[in-house]
Amino acid sequence: MATSITSSTVSPFNSLLLQDTQYNVSVAFNAVTGSAVSPSVNFNSAAPWPTTANVIVKVYNSAITGSGNGVANGVYLQESSDNVTFTNVAIFNQPVLSPTDSSGAIAAASVNLILGPNAKQYLRVSAQTNSGSSQNLTGSAGLNVLF
Repeated sequence: MATSITSSTVSPFNSLLLQDTQYNVSVAFNAVTGSAVSPSVNFNSAAPWPTTANVIVKVYNSAITGSGNGVANGVYLQESSDNVTFTNVAIFNQPVLSPTDSSGAIAAASVNLILGPNAKQYLRVSAQTNSGSSQNLTGSAGLNVLF
């Protein structure tokens, strides 16, 4: 049986296949320390969402090199009502991804998240590089909206 986005035999949450390039943003990790943020995605609808419309986002990090063993990083999902003041999505107030360093490199990873009726109009990701790092990281983090 072919994979179908409308009649999947596995969890639809994990099997959504459509991505819109207008709803795909990314940001490079800072090479040394601190945080960097992606552009925001505007859903053009004031929150809260109708109770029948959950939004599913895929948050990811690419493969990261130059991490030098022991540099911990985090990818946070952030939201805003006005596209100015962003905060971490309350239910995910910790990193939604914590890339793990292995011999100076970090593997690509992703996680799918469902945002419910209280989601705000604007979303973005924040890529955090540990403070005090003297490494030269190369890699990115981002989000895709899945349909």
